[in-house]
Amino acid sequence: MMLQKWFDVALAQTSSGRPSFMSAHVTDLGLREWDWSTSIALLTRLASTVPDDWFGRVSLALPLQESSKLLVEPPKDLSAAADTHEPPSIYVLAPGFLEQSPTDGEEFRAAVQGPAELAAPGLVFEFVSARNAEARSHRWECVNVLWVHLTPLAKD
Repeated sequence: MMLQKWFDVALAQTSSGRPSFMSAHVTDLGLREWDWSTSIALLTRLASTVPDDWFGRVSLALPLQESSKLLVEPPKDLSAAADTHEPPSIYVLAPGFLEQSPTDGEEFRAAVQGPAELAAPGLVFEFVSARNAEARSHRWECVNVLWVHLTPLAKD
């Protein structure tokens, strides 16, 4: 599916009034070669097309290596902790989705300073380590993600 078409569909579906989200790997959106910098460039390009009257969130999930237990502090070197086999994903979140969708498992969140080479105005970085109840019951590994969120400043 063409990138802008997918994004327009995601914006429409997350404007329905229900707490919802849509996501896609950057490779499914046409990015054949990916790294963190190109994925962030894609995020900012898409976010620049968001209508002024849409109040959801557009974010990028940068996968980190999984862990056998919940990490309660971010890795010291986020770039070294990257999962190089899993492509990043773009998320389009309906307004209020995160507030209305609490986790049923275990989760740790922390604002972090992103890698210096990724710093840009309007970008906010968040480390999340999580495992839902089903994953915990099966003793599966925790998923660790470096989230990149855009603040309204980045839309200008």
